[in-house]
Amino acid sequence: MADYTEVESDTIRGGVLAVASLVSRADGGFFQQFKESAAASRALQKMPPELQSIFREFDVPRVTKGEEMSTLSEAIAIVDAKDPDSSQSFRQTVIDMVEAAAEAAGGGVSDKERAIIDQIRQVVGGAEQQPTLQQRDALDRDPLRDQP
Repeated sequence: MADYTEVESDTIRGGVLAVASLVSRADGGFFQQFKESAAASRALQKMPPELQSIFREFDVPRVTKGEEMSTLSEAIAIVDAKDPDSSQSFRQTVIDMVEAAAEAAGGGVSDKERAIIDQIRQVVGGAEQQPTLQQRDALDRDPLRDQP
C-alpha cells in the first residue's frame, strides 16, 4: 500500500476533482451540475482502496483555472511512481468518473463535454483504449453479442 504525503494527496484529489468539475461546468445549469457531481462521486467509489482514502478528505485543494489537466497529469505521475499496481485502475476510474458525470444530466454527452473528456483521455493515456460507459452498457444489453 502506497503512503502518500499530504502534498501528494492534495495533488491527486485536486487533479481528479478539478477535471470532474470541468466536465460538470461545460454546460447545463445548477441541477445538471449537481447530478453530474453526484455521478462523479459514485464513480470514485471504484477507485483502488488505497486511493479511496484520499477522497474521504473534505478539503478540496484549489486548482487554478486552466491548470486542471496539468494537475491531473501530476496526480497520475504520483500514482505511477508510488503505486504502479494501482495506476491502471486509477486511470480507468478517472475516465469512468468523467464519462459518468457527462452522462448524468440526461440528453447525452454534449460536444463541449466530449471535447473536455477527449483532453482528459489524452492526459490519462493508459485508459484511452477503453470503451466509454455508454459503449459498455450497450454491449451488456446486446443479446447477439455472445452468439456465433
